[in-house]
Amino acid sequence: MLSTLWLGAARITRKMDCAACSAVLFVIGGPLGVGKSTTSEELLQLLLPREHASSAVQGRCFLVEGDYSLVANDTDFRDESFHAAWASCVVAQVRHMLLSHRYSRVVINYVFERRSHLVSLVDALRALCSELCTCASQSTVRRTHKEHINKSDEDTNSSCGGASGAGAGAGAGAGAGAGDASAAHRSKDASDAGTDTMPRDVEAPLAGHGPCVLCFRLDATEEFLVERVVTRNTSQAEWERNRCVELRRVLSEAGPCGELGQVVDTTPCAGCLAGAREGHCSAAAVAGKLVDASLRWIAPGHSPALPKRLDFSEVYVSKVVSGIKTATTRLFRGGVGIASQLARGDLALASCRRGGFVFAVLGIQARHETTMDKLTEEVAIRDGFNSADDLRAALRHHYAGIKHTDRVVVFEFCVVHWLGRRPWS
Repeated sequence: MLSTLWLGAARITRKMDCAACSAVLFVIGGPLGVGKSTTSEELLQLLLPREHASSAVQGRCFLVEGDYSLVANDTDFRDESFHAAWASCVVAQVRHMLLSHRYSRVVINYVFERRSHLVSLVDALRALCSELCTCASQSTVRRTHKEHINKSDEDTNSSCGGASGAGAGAGAGAGAGAGDASAAHRSKDASDAGTDTMPRDVEAPLAGHGPCVLCFRLDATEEFLVERVVTRNTSQAEWERNRCVELRRVLSEAGPCGELGQVVDTTPCAGCLAGAREGHCSAAAVAGKLVDASLRWIAPGHSPALPKRLDFSEVYVSKVVSGIKTATTRLFRGGVGIASQLARGDLALASCRRGGFVFAVLGIQARHETTMDKLTEEVAIRDGFNSADDLRAALRHHYAGIKHTDRVVVFEFCVVHWLGRRPWS
């Protein structure tokens, strides 16, 4: 079946994505007692296909209870070997359900104490979907644009993408900064107006398919967690109480900026605790928050406020997604643009404007201001370059007229959600 999609001036004709490419996987973490299981069960119900519901997240869904995917008597759950074996078991279950039963939505819950554990599972899930994909070789995109752009401009690399946030209307803040490889060759008027320039006629792999892996970390106050664990009244109540307190501290320290998933608070409000607002903070309500948060990233039209966006050249997309590139350097424009809009702890939508797609949600871990001449080797390597000189050379290319004393902003980030390549309009 063929579908046609318009992205600005681009017309995309493609075959509909296969089940693996259209899969949406929810990975839910959090400490003991935070409500991972009950929230996951409620999420299953919300994901049931319904009339007038968003097809971006709804679909036939199954749940993988991480705590029961592997129980062994010869190894401790803290061992790396145990986690590797656990991830293999989870991936095997997902493979069977996607391949044999044609499910398209998956919910997985577990306690991820380290980012490396979460990323290894995500990498394995993405590799599985790529292996099961049946449509990648069939999809093509034809982009049409009225303006002539040189082929050299299309192929030029860029690490310093322009970006746009909600309501931004100038410079990098309008999505027309240096992340577009041809930004240095465009007139200032076009850049400041945020012109959405697309390449001239080309055929390329469709920017729009690939599994979407959404990661969340449920959190709550220590007092609430302890109360929930104690009311379970199990034979290991004291151990569970101490463990939930320990886990909350470990996870908060390990994932303050989305390293273990987008944080969702499950602490009941005062009204619910007093019984005046029954269900307002229930597991179903928390599951609803997960759906709303997911739609904000993969279906921005459902959200009243557009997310802030960091733009990248297509050559850097795979490096960002794989974790090779964990920083980006932007010219400081005197309070205008994304360099002034993002701060530590913010989430930003990663896009490739020239390719017409979004591909990840990034958690901003740090923001540093410096000058061109003070960029270090460490920053350059995190930014995907071999040396500081290479980084400075790229900045000079993408920002015409930049001087060695000009201020730049370095954002350090991690991937919070992996979105595949979803058309952006």
